[in-house]
Amino acid sequence: MARAAAIFLTSLVALTGLPNDASAIKVLRTDFAGLVDGAAMIVEGRVLSVDMHAGQIEPRTRVTLRIERHFDGAHPGSHLTFDLPMGVMPDGSVLDIAEAPRFAPGASYLVFYKRGDWRITPVVGWDQGYFRAVAVDGEDYFVDAGGHCVTGLDGMGFAIGAKVAPAASMPGFGDPVAAGPDDRAPSTAPCMAASTVRSHLQSRLAAARAPPVDDWRPAPASSILRTPLVLDASRLERAGCGRWASCPDEGDRP
Repeated sequence: MARAAAIFLTSLVALTGLPNDASAIKVLRTDFAGLVDGAAMIVEGRVLSVDMHAGQIEPRTRVTLRIERHFDGAHPGSHLTFDLPMGVMPDGSVLDIAEAPRFAPGASYLVFYKRGDWRITPVVGWDQGYFRAVAVDGEDYFVDAGGHCVTGLDGMGFAIGAKVAPAASMPGFGDPVAAGPDDRAPSTAPCMAASTVRSHLQSRLAAARAPPVDDWRPAPASSILRTPLVLDASRLERAGCGRWASCPDEGDRP
């Protein structure tokens, strides 16, 4: 697909005012309990389709997974479909959020899907809550967004080790920006087989998980392109404008 241009929000500058520098991205470390508490469901599924043209009013990329394993939480049925707030815009350009999760058609993913409302990503903890299944030398492993394999699972979460696969990608989008926590030191342990990760996950969930709550959303709760402005009367009063009654410039009124 030809595209006129691409917009890369590499550090959510438009949303947060952070410096345009990937090194400024900070994501709090989420331990295993945090991943579980933030998830409406924990599933593993194969991506059947990625539709970058799903949006009508604003960009949407629709991802459909066929559920292969259900570990815990809500039951979405045989398929899980959700919209990411990125994709083809009306002028043909592409809105890409570099830190958002990337799902490639044909690949399988272990996903901690958020409970309740979400705005930019449905994955708990950004890149900490989804892992791609890859085959290396005849063995299946789970890797994070950067292609680093899972080497263990404990109360601190998933331990990450050597890079064994390419970073996550999505057709038509730019390269992702690593958004992981700074304090997660790479593990020197060998990669853990995907079957062992699944077994450890199921064991830990059996001991820690509360009854599931069917509370999840298939699309963002609000737009990332249009943020409503809320009048802050207290700031206006401190500036000597009262409630717009004595502002010097009538043209400044909303």
